[in-house]
Amino acid sequence: MNNTVNKESQDYTFEIISGSLIFKTESFKAEKRSVLHSGVYNREVASAFVAAGAACSYFAAFALSGRLNYIHYAVTAVLFAVFYPLSWLFIFKRPALAVFLNNEKAIAAIAIKGVFRKKRILRTLSQLRDVAVAHVKIEVGNPDGVAFVEKIALQHGTVIPGLGVAQHVYAVEFVFDDGPVVVYCCGDEDKAAKVCSGFKDYLVSA
Repeated sequence: MNNTVNKESQDYTFEIISGSLIFKTESFKAEKRSVLHSGVYNREVASAFVAAGAACSYFAAFALSGRLNYIHYAVTAVLFAVFYPLSWLFIFKRPALAVFLNNEKAIAAIAIKGVFRKKRILRTLSQLRDVAVAHVKIEVGNPDGVAFVEKIALQHGTVIPGLGVAQHVYAVEFVFDDGPVVVYCCGDEDKAAKVCSGFKDYLVSA
């Protein structure tokens, strides 16, 4: 593997730095998709709701007091502009995972960084039994909710593709002596296999 970043995917990167492999991604959790499909409700929309809520609360407070003037309109706009990126960066920021492998030192480190907590797993390569792809099928847990959302969407002339369909997730796992650790998840089996091969190619290159 060359000293270059793999840019074939937008949700992960492989890089070789001084003989060490570094893998980064935000896609490492096999979770149920919300009834509110990602095409309808996502981080951008959620951040906009928070920003609008903060701005409208300020505006409403002065409007109800009868002391509203042009400066309050300007401050309302500024509050929205400030709270939107802050919500995106901190409240709705997705956790990130990084894998560090070093054949020479025979170590495997996995770091998970969230908004408020960090976790680190450190193992030796002798404790790594395999790197494998596991298949997980996630069924819809609330069919009544799905039917309700579909009904509302149809009333507005909107079709939400994939809503209510079972999810097939392919998880790349590091299988250690004390159990597996998921380092990457996606809905494409070939893509997961490619990530798995990237790790294995490095490990056998020693």
